[in-house]
Amino acid sequence: RTLRDAGAHLSFASDWPVSPVDPLLSIQAAMTREKLSSACPDHRQTLMESLAGYTVDNAYAEFRETVKGRLAPGLLADVTVLSGDIEAAPAEAVREMTVRATVMDGRVVYGG
Repeated sequence: RTLRDAGAHLSFASDWPVSPVDPLLSIQAAMTREKLSSACPDHRQTLMESLAGYTVDNAYAEFRETVKGRLAPGLLADVTVLSGDIEAAPAEAVREMTVRATVMDGRVVYGG
């Protein structure tokens, strides 16, 4: 939170070898992070900030934010369809969602 509030772009990833490779778990963790003590600042991220960590902020980290990272005409986009409305769900329920479909390069590569 402190880094984001200072203007940093936070790039999220799910390839750390000590945690599950599930972005939904990481998104939920970012939104529900508990303080280590009452003296620690609140570092939770909003849903949109967490999603940005996997999309536009990652594109920024590789100097490609003008080419991808957002759903906009003319930009590259991969899209994931979830089993529920991630914006309407409480943060604690994000991990329960499943991926119904994934579209890459205009083709359904999973589900459908």
